[in-house]
Amino acid sequence: MKATWIGGVLLLAVFATAGLGQDKDKDKEQKEQPKDEAREKLETLIPAAIQLLEEKQYKKVIQWLVPPSRLKDEDLDEFVKEFESKKAKIFLTVLKEIKDAKPEMDKEEKKATYKVKAKEAPRDTITFVKIDKYWYVK
Repeated sequence: MKATWIGGVLLLAVFATAGLGQDKDKDKEQKEQPKDEAREKLETLIPAAIQLLEEKQYKKVIQWLVPPSRLKDEDLDEFVKEFESKKAKIFLTVLKEIKDAKPEMDKEEKKATYKVKAKEAPRDTITFVKIDKYWYVK
């Protein structure tokens, strides 16, 4: 009887501690959320945008990458729905392609153009413009 009781307690302890290990694994899997400062440099913006797209944070991607002057005229929720259904997958493919590439910069270094080879892409280049301190897709 004592052996059965001890076995039950041990089994319960195993199940209880098994859940603790999983929480630690989940914490390791979750990436730290990109900060706004990532938008100040293309080298940090592109990987951060890739992370947000992979996490399906489309609204934040739109807020980060669409110039504020354009967002004023758009219904953000509609814009996000259209982006999610038609453009997010292609955009993710393009960003992954250009992540380690060097852009062609203008003299003032306020405009950066990357060549794009992805067949799914609507154009063969993607251009970013710097407005104040942040980069946006043109």
